[in-house]
Amino acid sequence: MRPRWMQQVGRATREPGAPPKEPKPSKYKNKKTEYNGVIYDSDQEAQRAMVLDGLKADGEVAWWLRQVWIQLGPDHRTRLDFQVAKPAYIKAEWKNAHDADGESLIETASDLGAVCVHGEDVKGAETPAFKKTRKLWKKYGPFPLYVVKTKGTEIIEGKKK
Repeated sequence: MRPRWMQQVGRATREPGAPPKEPKPSKYKNKKTEYNGVIYDSDQEAQRAMVLDGLKADGEVAWWLRQVWIQLGPDHRTRLDFQVAKPAYIKAEWKNAHDADGESLIETASDLGAVCVHGEDVKGAETPAFKKTRKLWKKYGPFPLYVVKTKGTEIIEGKKK
């Protein structure tokens, strides 16, 4: 047994050799899922990561990040499941720019490095904490938030400039 000063205060200790405790089931019945070496909070979130990888491979998504913290107002932070950048398309007069041989100079604005960024939050159930985030996103959100649900996607616009 450990000396008393090494024991964590307020935590019950397990006897050596005792079987590990069964983990408590998730409140919303989500199951942690591994995809591509990363453990996601739910199967639905891991499936969305697979979709984003496919879109990136097809060139429809320039890049994406997972678990991005966003500050909403002076005293609230929220963690998005994903931050996604899609190539931005440009006006027709730029798209039709050609060189002397008739070769197109620019296909998309992403050829110039331009992207459109949005956040994504995968939801199986809406929690009270997310309802607060929804209200604050409309007031402070720096870009659109796509709430990805099994029945479709809802877009919450960020603050108007």
